[in-house]
Amino acid sequence: MRPEGWERRLLAYLASRKREPFAWGKRENDCCSFANGAVMAMTGRDVMEDVRNYRSEAGAARALVEAGVSSFEELVDRLLPAIPAGMAQRGDLALVSDGNMPVLMVVQGDMLVGPDHEGLKRAPRTRAAKSWRVG
Repeated sequence: MRPEGWERRLLAYLASRKREPFAWGKRENDCCSFANGAVMAMTGRDVMEDVRNYRSEAGAARALVEAGVSSFEELVDRLLPAIPAGMAQRGDLALVSDGNMPVLMVVQGDMLVGPDHEGLKRAPRTRAAKSWRVG
């Protein structure tokens, strides 16, 4: 269950990241840290608290290995319950392929939202290949 007021907190979090460019790092704005920030805004739970800090793509890969997984998709599978993409609701997480790169995004109605080099980007919800329930 998400605590009362989660919608307001999620919207405030998304607004705070609107112009924040993509940056590698556990406390920065890559897709995993962005998704974790959304989860924290909605639930107060830091699902990545046990993931080692990183500041680069190579550092993120090392952090995944140290966490005992081969991909961030596998990491999210350990942290949140997977659901069919079509069952995702507002605030849940979704996996999207951006070229040949997997990207985590947050479901926001008919759209998905996630970090990009110039701030938040949106994608049609139909692009979600997999989703995870938050809360």
